[in-house]
Amino acid sequence: MERLHDLQTSYPTVVEDAGPGPMYQAQLRAMQAWYDAEIMRGLRDRNAGLAWIQAAQACAEGDLAWDEAYAQWRAAEALLPDRSARATAARALRRAHDLAVHLEAAPLRAQVEALAGTARVPLTIPRRSLDETAATLPGLTPREREVLGYVVAGRTYGEIARELIISEKTVSAHISNLLHKTGTSSRVELAQLVGRLARHRDQQESRL
Repeated sequence: MERLHDLQTSYPTVVEDAGPGPMYQAQLRAMQAWYDAEIMRGLRDRNAGLAWIQAAQACAEGDLAWDEAYAQWRAAEALLPDRSARATAARALRRAHDLAVHLEAAPLRAQVEALAGTARVPLTIPRRSLDETAATLPGLTPREREVLGYVVAGRTYGEIARELIISEKTVSAHISNLLHKTGTSSRVELAQLVGRLARHRDQQESRL
């Protein structure tokens, strides 16, 4: 603990290299959020879970998929002991698992699945349920629904652009419209909204 305090005192911020453009700045913010969360984890800070959620969102905004997956896993790890935060922890675990599978990050996927197994958190939501839920969101164009499916699957701007044979700028415009229409602030929050609605839909159907 003393050595960790010394590290934080000596290096309160990550090293900033000369890098132009807004994406570099987004990635720098992500690395700072990651560093802060790791410090809090080491110090066993009770607010580490929230710090990891913020780090995951920053990584998503910086288009750092593996780093986001790791942060989501750590968020779930920190939040699961708190029963009131179980739903947030479950969402983080599912997001981490989706990313790990897509990235073929086998060691990270194993850690996520082990934690999910111990905590008895199901990692998958049926694709049919996600698609049907997305279809119920009002005001979306067919193309926006298509893009939304890729966002929920954790795809990057570049991957969506290649799949749909459109430019990344067009993908960005569609996602901006999705965020505006759904009242969400990031791709992570958008994917979590669809997942949450899908789970609610499934629960309602199971009661019928």
